[in-house]
Amino acid sequence: MKKLLSSLQSSNLSLLEIPKSFEIIGNIAHLNLREKFLPYKHLIAKIILDKNPNIKTIINKTAKIQNVFRTYNMEVLGGAENFLVSHREGNINFHFDIRSVYWCSRLQNERDRLLKLIKKGQVLCDAFCGVGPLALRAAKQGVKVYANDLNPQCFEFLKKNMVMNKIDKSLLFAFNMDAREFIRMCISQAQEENEAENNASLFEQGQKIDHFYMNLPKDAIEFLDAFRGAFKGSELYNKDNLPIVHVYGFSNALDPKEDLLNRVCKAFNIQKLPEKDFIEIVNIRDVSTKKHMFSVSVKIPEEVAFE
Repeated sequence: MKKLLSSLQSSNLSLLEIPKSFEIIGNIAHLNLREKFLPYKHLIAKIILDKNPNIKTIINKTAKIQNVFRTYNMEVLGGAENFLVSHREGNINFHFDIRSVYWCSRLQNERDRLLKLIKKGQVLCDAFCGVGPLALRAAKQGVKVYANDLNPQCFEFLKKNMVMNKIDKSLLFAFNMDAREFIRMCISQAQEENEAENNASLFEQGQKIDHFYMNLPKDAIEFLDAFRGAFKGSELYNKDNLPIVHVYGFSNALDPKEDLLNRVCKAFNIQKLPEKDFIEIVNIRDVSTKKHMFSVSVKIPEEVAFE
């Protein structure tokens, strides 16, 4: 530590300036260093490793997330060059390669909140499930879950984590599909061959969906168009038992509620959301001073469902 303090004194960096807020994923510390810290990035990594014996690897994001799978370029600043993660959240152990999938530990509180709303015996469709941080925990508490992600790596790690955590195969079904196709398939219960690995009893007769979870804040609101007319002709659903959608989005508007609801209505192709169908908008976290993440929970309006 004396060598590190000596290095600090010879730099323009104060010990108080060292970033203390970073994401811990298993034994990996994930940094997102601002430009002024980059000349000292390896020094910062050494200090974090010295002060946190449980952390074995320090990574730094080097570019914005710009691909459809939400993965990002990264560099190892210190410790072992090991990208395989073993991470525990709630009562579930997760195993994955941080280079090929998206993970955000800072959303654990939000997942905890959702798991209090979704009750044992209900049915959940997770359209952008990743490696299953909500899906696996929900299935473990007795929720029937249909979990989907477009990223084939997420799909593979989800299946491995199902086995590792001894998840009942009758409670979680994994898919690797486009989200719109997945949503419409779940509503219509039109099972297609080989869509799920464990497709025995995929849809039980008379089983309706209670919740849709759509956590892809950059684009998820646009996917709400998948619900337009999707319930038309259904004998299972009526205006009183339509599912609740929990959809996520970013907003930096002065009135984020108005901004988000306008975007929801645009995707639904309606002028205004009926007051009876609005549930809540929750500020999840501030990604930056100009980027705030929200959860919008609404019941699917009758005019949208049966359009």
